[in-house]
Order: sequence, then structure tokens, then C-alpha cells
Amino acid sequence: MHGVGVKASDAVMIGDNPQTDGEGAALAGIPAILIGQHSGLTLADLIEQTVVSDTGQA
Repeated sequence: MHGVGVKASDAVMIGDNPQTDGEGAALAGIPAILIGQHSGLTLADLIEQTVVSDTGQA
């Protein structure tokens, strides 16, 4: 984050492993979005939700 000038408050970690991705993000002060078998959320779901929130359409 420091290399590209992004603050932790402006970042989000997207991962599929609660231990490595979730805990690593927490240690860095970054919110995490978990996808895959541990959350029931797929990357396609996440992309779809992002598009919907950007356009305001379902």
C-alpha cells in the first residue's frame, strides 16, 4: 500500500482463506471480503454486487 500511496482505510482485501487472508488483512488494518467455500460468496457474486451498486440497478 505504501508503494502505491494507498491508505489502509481506502483498501479492501478479497480472499478465500479466513486464516491467511482474513487474519492478514486484520493485522494490516484492512477490511476483508471472503469469497469461496468459507463464505458462500463467489467472485462472480461480488462482481455482480459491485456492478449493481455502481449502476443502482439489479
